[in-house]
Amino acid sequence: MTKKKMELDIINPNYAGIDIGSKSHYVTVGQALEDVKEFGVYADDLTAICLHLKEYGITSVAIESTRYY
Repeated sequence: MTKKKMELDIINPNYAGIDIGSKSHYVTVGQALEDVKEFGVYADDLTAICLHLKEYGITSVAIESTRYY
């Protein structure tokens, strides 16, 4: 049995997703596996996230967390 790859329609190409964690944050700027990047949680890491998003022209983000932060 082969897995089917599911892609969603891109409504806003300037949108990113961030999965917030206590030890790392995962930022995605697209649907491919290589579009996901892991960052740390300290001030320098948050600055790196901002620079990464700016590099891709991201203007809006959706943030998800499985805990309370």
